[in-house]
Amino acid sequence: MKWWVMGGALMIVISAVVTATENSPSPPTRIEAWGEVGQARIRWSPSPSPGVWGYEVARSNEHAAVSFTVVTIEPTRDTVFVEALPIAPTPVRYFYQVRAVDMQGTRGPWSIPVSVTLPDIVPPTSPQLEEVIPGDGIITVRWSQAARDRDVARFYLYRREGDRGTDVLVTPEGLSAEVREYVDSSVRAGVFYGYRVVAVDSAGNRSKPSRRISAQCFDSRTPPVPEVDTLIVTADGVTITWHYIGYVAEGTVAIVERSNNGETFFPISPLLPATTSRYTDGSAEITEAYYYRVVLRAPSGVYGKPSVARASAAARRLPLKR
Repeated sequence: MKWWVMGGALMIVISAVVTATENSPSPPTRIEAWGEVGQARIRWSPSPSPGVWGYEVARSNEHAAVSFTVVTIEPTRDTVFVEALPIAPTPVRYFYQVRAVDMQGTRGPWSIPVSVTLPDIVPPTSPQLEEVIPGDGIITVRWSQAARDRDVARFYLYRREGDRGTDVLVTPEGLSAEVREYVDSSVRAGVFYGYRVVAVDSAGNRSKPSRRISAQCFDSRTPPVPEVDTLIVTADGVTITWHYIGYVAEGTVAIVERSNNGETFFPISPLLPATTSRYTDGSAEITEAYYYRVVLRAPSGVYGKPSVARASAAARRLPLKR
């Protein structure tokens, strides 16, 4: 047995199990222990031996330790012991033993160790969002986490569309603690997205969100080829309708082109949203025949192939009303 004074308190370390004498008191029974925030609570039933004056409690950080530290400065008369312990950023496990002390100061054998795990209430530090890299139809998000946060269990990525949108969880299942990168392929070209990362530890404590970084991806895929459906000649001009099938990036526009000879085409429409499927050429002379085609242009500036040119029929000039 070793003795020393630490911080004004007498501490005893038991280097081996004390051999009980024939008259030493029996250990207490039904020992229970549980952890609370910042403390461990141990409770037991009294020793069945007569003449017990009090109890001593010892603690160890290892279940198989050969030494326990006595944490009661003097034997306690109570059957409940509460020890204040530091709050740690990870769950911490302790082991406790209790023995009885009789009126003559004879100490009995130690009880079987019981374990106590203190709950973790300390959240991880905020992840450090390192960079958000725009790509072709994707945005790559990279972050780091402080090395001291060894208890991080998952990361969650949130995304906001525009400056005033609402943060939406992109990874509902979370990302494992080893992951430091996420490729977001559910984005649309031409739209700004802001990203934040949250760390969650094994106890469910959530960090504060990281700083927000925004990026806008591009899309170099070639737009699909439109198909002209109808050319209708009226007194108001020539109305063209069309459709297309395939992926169209956000911000793609349609352009209507016209030719007099079917070889050289010039744009005659403004930049129309890709959702448009109808345009009227009000500058057309209804007595003339023209060739029309439609082409799509992606936000990246890439043009798709134009539709097959369709020729309109010349209409007779309408008689003037008298």
